[in-house]
Amino acid sequence: MHEDQEPATLTVTEFVKLAGDRGVRLWTFIKQGRTVITSGVRMYTLPELRRGYLPAALLESLCNRFSLPYQDFTLDPREED
Repeated sequence: MHEDQEPATLTVTEFVKLAGDRGVRLWTFIKQGRTVITSGVRMYTLPELRRGYLPAALLESLCNRFSLPYQDFTLDPREED
């Protein structure tokens, strides 16, 4: 499935906040023009994200990289309108 067709998941900021709520401290920084998420031990360089949302496959990969329960991140934390 192409990124344009994937359902919106979380923004990077929402992912980092939710990880913190799960006891995993993450932060971001820019390296050579690319956004990197790190725990201080592990790093993940993000691809360019259109619309600012993490595609589902990338979200799952980040959860695996930082030992986070993917199921917790598939639920949309935003308020429903």
